[in-house]
Amino acid sequence: MQTANSLPPVVPAKTNGLAITSLVLGILSPFCLFFVTGIPAVICGIVGMNQVARSGGTQKGRGQALAGAILGGVGTLATPMLAILAGIMLPALGAAREKARTVQCMSNLRQIGVACIVYANENGNRLPPDLSSLSSCGVAAPVLTCTSDPQKAGAQPGYSSYQYFGRGMTLSAVKNPSLTVLACERGGNHRNAVNILFADSHVETLRGAVTPPLMEQADGTMTLGAVPSQGVRPRPATR
Repeated sequence: MQTANSLPPVVPAKTNGLAITSLVLGILSPFCLFFVTGIPAVICGIVGMNQVARSGGTQKGRGQALAGAILGGVGTLATPMLAILAGIMLPALGAAREKARTVQCMSNLRQIGVACIVYANENGNRLPPDLSSLSSCGVAAPVLTCTSDPQKAGAQPGYSSYQYFGRGMTLSAVKNPSLTVLACERGGNHRNAVNILFADSHVETLRGAVTPPLMEQADGTMTLGAVPSQGVRPRPATR
């Protein structure tokens, strides 16, 4: 039996639903969904704080609503910054990947050049009739294809990304090995550049050309001519 001086029972305050929603959306915002959950988190947080303030103590959760609104704001602001960073980094990453592929292609040609010399030493100073013959010198099929070659997918067995000019030649007949082209890319594999193998097994990357400007000499050997955009023969690169 309740007496005249007894106090009414205390009803515990309930956590505001919008405050909880704001906190959950705010936590998701900086890590995965950004402005998709960030903007709703801010709105729910502001409305939730207003409802708690007007509830007369029957609701709680102002801290959760505030935290959700702050996290949502951080996630919303992070979106344009990430877009700017992506715009800066993606071209750089693409250029770095292409640079790595160009270096790998040069390595392939160096291996081919060394294998041609080994083949000649074992076959009466005569160069191999084709690049497939270098398998006897330990050159595997992947070495004969450039990683940037779009035609390598679905190519027939024995396909090579490189054009070979040593058929029927002997090493002793090559008068200027450092100027005589032994093999080169078929073209279009790299961005405005092509890799070229010379008879002394050094490799150059020729800039400003999709296909190498080759010149056939009187003895049947190939040399490198002038690049139209450069007008002069590039200086040989160091091996």
